[in-house]
Amino acid sequence: MKQWEDMHNNRAKFYELIWQYLSQESMAEVKRHVDYEVIRTNWNVQWVWEIIEETHKVIIISPTASVIKKLAHKEYQLMHQGPYQSIITYKE
Repeated sequence: MKQWEDMHNNRAKFYELIWQYLSQESMAEVKRHVDYEVIRTNWNVQWVWEIIEETHKVIIISPTASVIKKLAHKEYQLMHQGPYQSIITYKE
């Protein structure tokens, strides 16, 4: 119970700790969220983390250019022709 109270009392510090590691693009994504003003006024760390997870999933198409570029670069690096793969199947 003591740990929960400590976490609740230090929620502003946790909020700022998470916030300091976000890039400018990530901050903009979080600020565009519908509930951002409520979260900011309540220092709700869990909600901020959920928004960050929601906006930074690479599985879906992200509107952030740096995320799209990083994903494309990673996919490009993984592309190679297998040892027993014909050029036709590789190009497909």
